[in-house]
Amino acid sequence: MPERKAPRVVFIGRLCYDLHTFDTQKGHSLSTIGGDIAHSVIATRSVFPEERVGIITNSTKYFLGEYLFKNVDMRTFSLSELPSVRFKDFKLIEPPTTGEEIDIPKDFLSADIIAFGYVHPRYVEHLRRKYNGKIIFSTKKQFILKNIKDVINAIRHSDIIILNEEEQKLIGQDPVEMSHNGKIIVITRGKNGATVYHKNTRIDVPAYPVKEAGAIGAGDAFKAILSVSLAKNKPLKEALALASATASFFAEDPIHRRIDKEELAKRYEYILEKVRESHDKNNHV
Repeated sequence: MPERKAPRVVFIGRLCYDLHTFDTQKGHSLSTIGGDIAHSVIATRSVFPEERVGIITNSTKYFLGEYLFKNVDMRTFSLSELPSVRFKDFKLIEPPTTGEEIDIPKDFLSADIIAFGYVHPRYVEHLRRKYNGKIIFSTKKQFILKNIKDVINAIRHSDIIILNEEEQKLIGQDPVEMSHNGKIIVITRGKNGATVYHKNTRIDVPAYPVKEAGAIGAGDAFKAILSVSLAKNKPLKEALALASATASFFAEDPIHRRIDKEELAKRYEYILEKVRESHDKNNHV
């Protein structure tokens, strides 16, 4: 079969720097390339090195140059390998003005899944006008507090919704009812893993027990691997287990974010067994 040129998954979000503080009293800190785009790409390249993904972000021009990658494992991250476009002169977190759209390449519109990161929720509806694939939507507390109607509308136009416990409570919708129309609802619970609702099924997904050094990027890694796994037609339980296993490496070491394949396989099998047990126990909500 000819090589597939169009990416299976496209990530839309922010590229920036992560600030890691080691000693608050002495003020020791370190910055690494970050934002949901970087976290998603690092996770995907580590777990699925053969997978070609697309990104739409604010701009990549300020993140090119080896000195910017001093504290990043270059073997798992290379912007030069990614097709990328930039938003047309607007801030990602601001609502679009009348007539403003996402400048998205035609081949990106043939992707199986487009996953939203740190982007104003109104762009979800804009994308849905031209895109028939699956949309994964996650949001931030600030958008819920300021733009609750836009968030609810984005949920209506999305197929997979990822929220943390606080965000879900602020939105005020029952995840069980939200899932009855075929949507997959993921409620993340930090070190307690996640609870997933789909149709009449509830799945508890544990977090692999690690000594957490921070939470930066773990949720983005979870979303990225879930996106690519589902695009590759993996069963939902397997996709969730692999996503959780990958996220554990980011929680364990949010600076280097190195993923050992043998250790990943071990963590995956551990989580998958727990997921299957949960599915059998909670086969009807």
